[in-house]
Amino acid sequence: MTPAGRSIRILEAAGRSLEQGGQPVELARLSLSAPAGWTVTATSPTTFASVPPGASVQAGFQVVAPPPATLFQTDAPAGFAQVGQRVGVSGAGADLYSGSDSYSTVYLPAAVGDTSTIQAEVVSHQNLTGFGKAGILVRNDMTASGTGPEGVILFESPSGGIQLEWNNNGGTHINAVMPPNGTIADTVPVWLKLVRAGTTYTGFYSTDGTTWTTVGTATVTAQADTQDAGLFVTSHVSGSPAQAVFNTFAVTTN
Repeated sequence: MTPAGRSIRILEAAGRSLEQGGQPVELARLSLSAPAGWTVTATSPTTFASVPPGASVQAGFQVVAPPPATLFQTDAPAGFAQVGQRVGVSGAGADLYSGSDSYSTVYLPAAVGDTSTIQAEVVSHQNLTGFGKAGILVRNDMTASGTGPEGVILFESPSGGIQLEWNNNGGTHINAVMPPNGTIADTVPVWLKLVRAGTTYTGFYSTDGTTWTTVGTATVTAQADTQDAGLFVTSHVSGSPAQAVFNTFAVTTN
């Protein structure tokens, strides 16, 4: 992984060798690939009209990493790590339902607009048992656990299966769920997608990342035009953390 802001030089010419039996390479182009979310900006010319046999060309690029996600926890211990597009979240928490609003999340502040899609793959989990949960969480303020309006969660759970939960009266705790526990069997890896259209949120899941099945649709009051979006874990056992690995977390505004 390249540190943010570092200039890189690359010797690559449009997939063609710089030696072509004594003939020059015409219209050589240099490029640089980077992980999704990174910004690559050329700092010098990248196209060369002609490169003689045996010669080389070079270009400079500036690579900038995306803003880091923020870790928030309501029940220690918690932590997260990232390698490329994979993110690991470790956290405890009594539950994220009814009288409990306890979780650990890596989140992007103000990433969700009035019409947005939030998507991630749950690759695996460890020590997540019973009604522990791992998935996507969207709410007005990720740090307002138990005090601000609750939002929506789309998740997988060993006992609950794949479910959509939310608050249906503008309160501070989740109080509604669909479908009933165990209706959609839990499986990992699983792709989760939450689509927002104003106050309507629809959850989908996929076992292959291509074919999507609806989990449920909810109308959620007291939701701000701009919301935080995160990957969360609640172990359902206060003080005893579980871990989940996520991949390709993305938020797009439609």
